[in-house]
Amino acid sequence: MVNSVRTVYIVISCDTDPDRVGFLDGVPHGKLAWRGVTEGIPAVKDLLRGLTDSTGREPTFTWLLRADEQIRDLHGEYAWVVRTHSSLLRWLQQSGDELGWHPHFWRRDTTNGRWFQELEDVDWQVEMLRRAHGDLATCFPGAVQSVRMGWAYHNNRTCAALDELGVTVDLSALPGYRTLTPHPPTRSENLFDWYSSPRAPFRPSRADYRRPVRGGETSYRLLEVPSFVSQSIPWALVSDSPAHLLHQRHGPPRVFRPARDPAPHCAATLW
Repeated sequence: MVNSVRTVYIVISCDTDPDRVGFLDGVPHGKLAWRGVTEGIPAVKDLLRGLTDSTGREPTFTWLLRADEQIRDLHGEYAWVVRTHSSLLRWLQQSGDELGWHPHFWRRDTTNGRWFQELEDVDWQVEMLRRAHGDLATCFPGAVQSVRMGWAYHNNRTCAALDELGVTVDLSALPGYRTLTPHPPTRSENLFDWYSSPRAPFRPSRADYRRPVRGGETSYRLLEVPSFVSQSIPWALVSDSPAHLLHQRHGPPRVFRPARDPAPHCAATLW
């Protein structure tokens, strides 16, 4: 009997969002704070120093950096995070880590000043991605190759925009997951649907970004790399609402997040 050895590839990708009110002290009202990045990332790297895989390699990360309308509005430029933390980012790259992009579709309501997730104005979404990417290109250390969309939101046009901008890997998919929308979503809600997506990496169909091509369809060049989701009911019960458990395709999946808010928060992809 021959024992077969399977190699498991793991990508650990971490969203570097600003600090969240209620999780850290000193988060200013109406402004963004970044202790999760400046203190949290070095702490994670230090904590894992000496931990190696079977080949003796230490874990490396893909750090997905915020660059979007909210960052531009509150800090003055889309690529503020990159320009302001250049020494930290250079150190991360020198350690073998990758830098990527994490755009949210936060938009300020002009009537009351509040931020909301823009779900309806797709023209605005696409234009914001193009403008943010353009600013990143002026200071980003290398090409922007990896992206995870804020709150896992996507549509056919935003996927096409990433492909046109030269992004090679999208890490947004959550196989078997979708938000419950018994009524049209309000400005306080998120919206995504990865219910039918496969668990293995795929090149999205131009007809439907959530799945591979069918028949005579054509695909995008970028590779969709889903986050690992567990089928464990106990894991799902830890952090998902009861309503969410009703809309799972293969039992209640759980995105593997070894670190929680405040930023960075991470997801692992295994295949």
